[in-house]
Amino acid sequence: MKKLLLYVFLIINFITVNAQYFEGFESGVPGTMTQQFISGFTSWGSCGGTLGGSTCPVMGTASASFYLGNYNANSTALVTPTLDLSTGSWILKFKHSQRSWSGDINELHVEISTDDGTNWTTIISYLDDIQAPTQEIINLGPYSLTTTTKIRFRAVNNYGYSLILDDVEVAQNTVSNDAELTSTNLTGIMSQGNFNISGLITNQGNNTISSIDINWQADGGNIYTQNLTGLNILPGGTYNFNHTTAWNATIGSHSLNVWVSNTNGGDSNAANNQLSYGIAVASNATTRFPLFEKFTSSTCSPCASFNSGTFNPFYNTNSSRFNLINYQMNWPGSGDPYYTAEGGTRRSFYNVTSVPDFFFDGKALDCATLEECLQTQEALPAYFNISATYSLTGSQLTVNTSTIPYLDGTYNLQVVVVEKITTGNISTNGETSFKNVMMKMLPDANGTSLNCTHEVVINNTFSTDLSTTNFEEYSDLEVVILVQNSSSKEVMQSAKALNVLGNNSFDSKNEITLYPNPSNGIISLKSETNVNLEIFDITGKIVFTKEILSPNESINVSFLNNGMYFAKMKNENGEKIQKISIK
Repeated sequence: MKKLLLYVFLIINFITVNAQYFEGFESGVPGTMTQQFISGFTSWGSCGGTLGGSTCPVMGTASASFYLGNYNANSTALVTPTLDLSTGSWILKFKHSQRSWSGDINELHVEISTDDGTNWTTIISYLDDIQAPTQEIINLGPYSLTTTTKIRFRAVNNYGYSLILDDVEVAQNTVSNDAELTSTNLTGIMSQGNFNISGLITNQGNNTISSIDINWQADGGNIYTQNLTGLNILPGGTYNFNHTTAWNATIGSHSLNVWVSNTNGGDSNAANNQLSYGIAVASNATTRFPLFEKFTSSTCSPCASFNSGTFNPFYNTNSSRFNLINYQMNWPGSGDPYYTAEGGTRRSFYNVTSVPDFFFDGKALDCATLEECLQTQEALPAYFNISATYSLTGSQLTVNTSTIPYLDGTYNLQVVVVEKITTGNISTNGETSFKNVMMKMLPDANGTSLNCTHEVVINNTFSTDLSTTNFEEYSDLEVVILVQNSSSKEVMQSAKALNVLGNNSFDSKNEITLYPNPSNGIISLKSETNVNLEIFDITGKIVFTKEILSPNESINVSFLNNGMYFAKMKNENGEKIQKISIK
């Protein structure tokens, strides 16, 4: 018992010596902090509002939360008491999360005042989606701390999920030399070739950093070390480095470690020195066709407001630039009558807890506008080339897909059948029609596993009877194909399947065909009659048209990017769709 009491005493003594201030909100909100209304009168509460699946409380029995169920830009701060930080070295610690709700994120601005709250300086602003409670540690060294220092956490409402804050602590920084490797320019997928590794170092210690080593190692091989001297990284300051030895990134899967060492001759805290990466190096890349997935319901009033005021105008203008899938949910209210269990599986996959909710290429929206999100995704390379066709005989649907991966690894293929406009699921929210409603997933919502080897084509065929689905008009059918990373949930690429239902079978005399296939962009068309030629990319967009007037005419399409295309050839005998590959 005496040992236990001594242990408790040492813990309390350590906190007393090193912690100037701590608030865990266990006695309520705002606890020992004060609430400052800056714009509007929205109060901080305790795990209130709409959490969207976030963990609350973060620790103990309570956390502070900020939420307002509209777009009024109310701003309220939680402010610490006046703190004497005039001597010693200090750090600020806290935990927080701020989930995106349909692209809307409540902002958290951490600010400091050294004149007892008269003037405020921003330390850092958190504007992006942070789903899991995250520990932040900030060195207060750069701020001329005084006997009248205050720190505040200012929330700004953007109709995001509840902003959550916990375990606010101001403590002595007892570490002398502490370099944190904050970030690097490495990503999970990269292109082959020589790559210069760069990154950001943050000085989390009390001493100014004058020298440091930057190291990297690939696949357990040689360690490449660069010694930096003559530096002047002040406590709390940052430094951007660029390692002079490039990594030769070869096709395949790699593990890469980057770390800092020998800070001023010896780093006092090794816990924040290293970042490790699993990296897939691609053999090629192609243009990305983004996918927008929306969870909604005909009984959801906010869904109707969002669709009419924001999404539908955006979709009507930009529908040719991306694929859309709407999953109708069986809640709120009595639910949407076009809900399916496959939609429920997809909802669980994304951990959707309220509607409307949206994902661009499997990622929650974290940009200011839908146009900004779309531009961001369009600019990213894609490492899969997808082509697909479908045919419908009565209610029997057959879909053929061809996938060319430029990456090694295991991914998931999803085939999603949608109806472009539905009206039979009108319910209580005032909407009179619904776009791209998911009707069936092939073979089901779990998709098909793809064991990918770069440049090796994977072909799949799927069939289903649509007679038991909610289809209103088969003529309004569309098939969306996507490849997804099941772990990260990132959609790697999407495409539309082309309809080959109306193709005629040409007899040998009247057969028309393009050759060679694959080609380098110079192709010929064999035909006994004039042919109207249209070439489509994997999104269904026409990229080339021409009337062919002579047999075996040579056609130059070398301006097209490498990848898979569809050629529609039509003459007096009928039409034909042929898949062609440009390499």
